Amino acid sequence: MSQQLQGLLDKINQDGIAKAQEQSRTIIADANRKANEIIEQAKQEAAQMVKNASIEADNLTKRAESAISQASRDIILKLKSEIENRLNKVLSSKTEEVMTADFMAGIIKDLVAAFIQDKDTDITVLTAVKDVEALNNAVQAALRDSFKGKAEVFADREISGGFKVNISGDDLYYDFSNEAIVELLASYVTPRVAELLK
Repeated sequence: MSQQLQGLLDKINQDGIAKAQEQSRTIIADANRKANEIIEQAKQEAAQMVKNASIEADNLTKRAESAISQASRDIILKLKSEIENRLNKVLSSKTEEVMTADFMAGIIKDLVAAFIQDKDTDITVLTAVKDVEALNNAVQAALRDSFKGKAEVFADREISGGFKVNISGDDLYYDFSNEAIVELLASYVTPRVAELLK
């Protein structure tokens, strides 16, 4: 009986060990499978992170290039504007120097000679408040012998220097104000400046 019991105990022991070994193999196989899944998932996540980092780096590069390009355009536009402003100041200053009462009266005399056949036609001249008296005297002196019409000089607060002249019966003013002359000269100069800045 003790042999039978011993045999039964050995059989139970062997069955238990076999079952434990089988469970152990199953656990190890599951652990290996899960470990492989984790490794594969980690590889995929790492690959996605590398891909995302590459995309982000490309985006950063593109944004940086765009920002540099925009900054370059802004600098060029600001430089162009500054050059044009300085050029306009120089032109304005020089125009103001040249536009003396005698010089303006000479231009008006030439306009009258070129465009007025009827010497009895009246003309109206608008000029800066500061120049009215001097220009009136210069115009009267310049036109005294060659012009029979009336030449009147009036102040225009919108004119800082130079003059505008109107021939009677015409709605048109010929604009020789400092602003008009500077604008005209600048239109010839600034395209060249713009070309240099390209």
